Amino acid sequence: MRVTGTLIDCYRRRTGQSEATVSRWLSDETWFDAKEAVSARLADAIDDQPTRIAASVDLGRFKNPPAQRTAPAAGWDKVIRAKFAR
Repeated sequence: MRVTGTLIDCYRRRTGQSEATVSRWLSDETWFDAKEAVSARLADAIDDQPTRIAASVDLGRFKNPPAQRTAPAAGWDKVIRAKFAR
Protein backbone atom coordinates (compact mmCIF):
# COMPACT_ATOMS: atom_id res chain seq x y z
CA MET A 1 0.00 0.00 0.00
CA ARG A 2 1.38 3.39 -1.01
CA VAL A 3 0.49 5.19 2.26
CA THR A 4 2.09 2.44 4.34
CA GLY A 5 5.28 2.68 2.29
CA THR A 6 5.35 6.45 2.82
CA LEU A 7 4.84 6.07 6.59
CA ILE A 8 7.54 3.42 6.81
CA ASP A 9 10.01 5.62 4.93
CA CYS A 10 9.16 8.69 7.04
CA TYR A 11 9.46 6.83 10.37
CA ARG A 12 12.58 4.98 9.22
CA ARG A 13 14.34 8.25 8.34
CA ARG A 14 13.15 9.90 11.57
CA THR A 15 14.18 7.08 13.92
CA GLY A 16 17.10 5.45 12.14
CA GLN A 17 15.37 2.08 12.59
CA SER A 18 15.27 -0.58 9.89
CA GLU A 19 12.39 -0.88 7.46
CA ALA A 20 11.52 -4.23 9.07
CA THR A 21 11.30 -2.69 12.56
CA VAL A 22 9.11 0.21 11.44
CA SER A 23 6.94 -2.11 9.37
CA ARG A 24 6.45 -4.30 12.46
CA TRP A 25 5.48 -1.23 14.54
CA LEU A 26 2.79 -0.40 11.98
CA SER A 27 1.48 -3.92 11.43
CA ASP A 28 1.38 -4.56 15.20
CA GLU A 29 -0.26 -1.17 15.85
CA THR A 30 2.47 -0.36 18.36
CA TRP A 31 1.53 2.30 20.93
CA PHE A 32 4.26 4.45 22.53
CA ASP A 33 4.04 6.42 25.74
CA ALA A 34 6.02 9.68 25.96
CA LYS A 35 9.25 8.11 27.22
CA GLU A 36 9.08 5.30 24.67
CA ALA A 37 8.47 7.79 21.85
CA VAL A 38 11.55 9.80 22.81
CA SER A 39 13.61 6.64 23.23
CA ALA A 40 12.54 5.43 19.76
CA ARG A 41 13.36 8.90 18.34
CA LEU A 42 9.76 9.48 17.29
CA ALA A 43 9.79 12.62 19.47
CA ASP A 44 12.51 15.02 20.53
CA ALA A 45 11.56 15.75 24.12
CA ILE A 46 8.89 15.56 26.79
CA ASP A 47 7.58 18.93 27.90
CA ASP A 48 6.83 18.80 31.63
CA GLN A 49 4.67 21.91 31.57
CA PRO A 50 1.05 21.09 32.51
CA THR A 51 -1.10 20.96 29.43
CA ARG A 52 -4.83 20.49 29.09
CA ILE A 53 -5.74 18.31 26.16
CA ALA A 54 -8.87 16.59 25.03
CA ALA A 55 -9.06 13.78 22.55
CA SER A 56 -11.59 11.24 21.48
CA VAL A 57 -10.42 8.01 19.95
CA ASP A 58 -12.56 5.00 19.11
CA LEU A 59 -10.18 2.25 20.26
CA GLY A 60 -12.56 -0.33 18.79
CA ARG A 61 -11.14 0.53 15.37
CA PHE A 62 -7.77 -0.99 16.29
CA LYS A 63 -6.82 -4.65 16.42
CA ASN A 64 -4.25 -3.98 19.17
CA PRO A 65 -5.49 -1.07 21.33
CA PRO A 66 -3.67 -0.09 24.51
CA ALA A 67 -5.09 -1.49 27.73
CA GLN A 68 -8.21 0.32 28.91
CA ARG A 69 -7.63 2.49 31.95
CA THR A 70 -10.05 3.99 34.42
CA ALA A 71 -7.64 6.87 35.07
CA PRO A 72 -5.10 8.53 32.79
CA ALA A 73 -1.70 6.90 32.67
CA ALA A 74 1.08 8.53 34.65
CA GLY A 75 2.59 11.30 32.58
CA TRP A 76 -0.42 11.51 30.26
CA ASP A 77 -0.48 15.30 30.74
CA LYS A 78 2.99 15.68 29.26
CA VAL A 79 3.38 16.95 25.72
CA ILE A 80 5.65 15.25 23.22
CA ARG A 81 7.52 17.63 20.96
CA ALA A 82 8.74 16.43 17.62
CA LYS A 83 10.45 18.29 14.80
CA PHE A 84 10.18 16.75 11.37
CA ALA A 85 12.58 17.64 8.62
CA ARG A 86 10.90 19.15 5.59
